[in-house]
Amino acid sequence: MGKIFDKSNYDRLSPFEAVQRFATDIRHCVQRIRYGFCNEDVWGMRTWFCRVVPDMLDTLRKYHHSVPDKIINQARFGGSVAEASAEWERILKKIAFLIRESDEATAERKIENPYDLRTQTEAHLRFEKRKLAYREKCRQEGMRLFMYWFNDLWD
Repeated sequence: MGKIFDKSNYDRLSPFEAVQRFATDIRHCVQRIRYGFCNEDVWGMRTWFCRVVPDMLDTLRKYHHSVPDKIINQARFGGSVAEASAEWERILKKIAFLIRESDEATAERKIENPYDLRTQTEAHLRFEKRKLAYREKCRQEGMRLFMYWFNDLWD
């Protein structure tokens, strides 16, 4: 699943395939306008979520006008809106990062396995387990924070 009308989707296509791809992209646009999602989003929900939600959180972080009461009422901020706002921005940035990191396709931190895939050595398998454990930890923490702050994701 990728972005609609992404140039990389057309790079290696013949002219006929490019026209077919363009028609598919138009159909996906119409579906997103009509329903808010398209068929491609349905079959790649995890990837859709990991691409779209962090971008939405980043936009909220940049342009928010208010701060949740849970933050502003904390004694450590002493009623300082600027400090509370900085904390809210930090929280939103952390949630976006963790959700992106939970999926290999959207992760900012690319983790390449230094071991040869063909040999399936014990070291290769241990490395893959550690990588999956890291992605799972990010997913759990990101979703925990997302759920905790869910009712405050507005402005």
